[in-house]
Amino acid sequence: MRLQTRRGRSVVPTRHGISSPLRLSFEGLESRLALSAAARPAADIDVASDSPDETAALVQSSPLQAVVIDRDHRALPRRLAAIKFPAEVPSRVRIAQRAAEAPAAIVLNAAAPTAPRGDFNGDGKVGRADAAILAANFGRTTDASFATGDLTDDGTVSLADLAGMRFGPGSFDINAPSGTSNDDTPDVAWTASPGAVRYDAAIETEVGCEGTSVVQSRHDVSATSAAFDALADGTYYACVRAYDDVGNPTDATNNGWQFTIATQPTGSISVEHTASVASVSTVGALVNYTYAARNAGEVPLSDVAVEDSRSLALVRQADNPGNGDDLLEVGESWRYTASYTVTQADLSAGVDLISTATANSDQSDPATHEAVVFNLFELAEITVGSVQVIPIDHASFVMLWNDVTIYVDPVGGGALYTGLPTADLILVTHSHGDHYSASTINAISDADTRFITSQTVNNISSYSPYRTRTTILGYGQSTNVLGLSVEAVHAYNGNHALNAGNGYVVTIDDLRFYAAGDTGAVAEIRVLPNIDVAFLCMNVPFTMTVDEAASVTRDMQPAMVIPYHYRNQNNSFADLARFKTLVGHDLDIQVRLLDWY
Repeated sequence: MRLQTRRGRSVVPTRHGISSPLRLSFEGLESRLALSAAARPAADIDVASDSPDETAALVQSSPLQAVVIDRDHRALPRRLAAIKFPAEVPSRVRIAQRAAEAPAAIVLNAAAPTAPRGDFNGDGKVGRADAAILAANFGRTTDASFATGDLTDDGTVSLADLAGMRFGPGSFDINAPSGTSNDDTPDVAWTASPGAVRYDAAIETEVGCEGTSVVQSRHDVSATSAAFDALADGTYYACVRAYDDVGNPTDATNNGWQFTIATQPTGSISVEHTASVASVSTVGALVNYTYAARNAGEVPLSDVAVEDSRSLALVRQADNPGNGDDLLEVGESWRYTASYTVTQADLSAGVDLISTATANSDQSDPATHEAVVFNLFELAEITVGSVQVIPIDHASFVMLWNDVTIYVDPVGGGALYTGLPTADLILVTHSHGDHYSASTINAISDADTRFITSQTVNNISSYSPYRTRTTILGYGQSTNVLGLSVEAVHAYNGNHALNAGNGYVVTIDDLRFYAAGDTGAVAEIRVLPNIDVAFLCMNVPFTMTVDEAASVTRDMQPAMVIPYHYRNQNNSFADLARFKTLVGHDLDIQVRLLDWY
């Protein structure tokens, strides 16, 4: 591995990274690493590896944390050592260090958009001009001069290529069903005739190659384009004539490919759907919905219908602008309203109220728009699979499974746990008072209770009565107890020392429950695999912010996330509606809210 600054100074990788890097180029991985001047002294470095393995080793040894931004612009933060560079990643990967304490950002450059199939003239759409180019080259072998139009890569511009064109709305459509040629082969497959070396194509007004030729391939592109522009709407037929090397026809009446030209622009409709409130948490709350269907195309729309996925009764309001008739004119909008009263069943389901508006017409494809009302109702408990989860307070909760009772960070005194079974297993994440209380443990445990915690907690003097029944776990270590598995995972940030406390992944009946304890948005938890239920902390200034917790959630992608530990230092609470917004619905992550406070 050789490293050299652009100022001519050598740079040696150290245990803590590369000294004074501002810009690195990983040639072995076809990637680029840029470190900002705000984070490092201004010095540019080129890194060239003798092999991809060497470069990969440098990446793997880097202590930097990184945020991978995928092609959909989703943040996927993780340590560089955890990043895998798949073969399909584009040729450039930028890593930008925003600040000395901030993670690097890796941006996977998305591939440039490809032109539509059949866009020969490069204008971003497929239309008459492209059809003219194809027709002008029809039947010719695709040498360097006449390669345009061979969509099937069979060496000849043929009917198969015409069938492969996909014309965009607003130009014209070709519907070309496969007919039968003279030799009983499907037209679309007919690309060669015995002895033929040249083909001419004609677009005619009648089937059978006996009508008037309106477009012929022997014309140049300009003349062909003019002929296409002059064609009226209607039905036409493609005829192919094959000739041998001396010009004699070998199959003079082959093919009767029918297609239609419709220059009338396709209608287009759009719809917007909004709710009068952002969230609900009580039975009887009224949600008023508004809908606006707009003609976004170039032709009037008839038989317009707007529906709601919740089967609400929509009432059309006065047109503004508009004349109140049954034709949705170009640029006109129709407005509708509907109302919905929230039920206890809606709240108890724990899911957000999502309704989808669909607008349609005779001339357009349907359009949809989604309105989301966040359900902020807090459930007293939740059952996932065979596990019943009961929130107690802040960071304390109980899991009941068969005859096993698991307490996580029990604090607050025994009265909070009245009516619950004695603990069979207690997990203690760390020693802070909102997670560890010897008096509470004494109230809810007995001589048979088992414990799992970190070495730091085990060393506390008040913890000494439980040491003989305790399994000490460090990061990455696991144990089996009472028919379930417990693994300790990273939990640390600027307020919580590395290795002092644990997060836990508890596996019960193949379901993986993650309890964060107190942690920051660190790289190790972002990549925890196959989490079914994640309990994530989010209080400032001690653990994660709402935005950080949402980012971790989208990286981890648990099936369900339950916010907990969200009372801030000033006794305010984290913005759970914002958390739901940032988690979103695109990854199918369920957000469930429990009654912690």
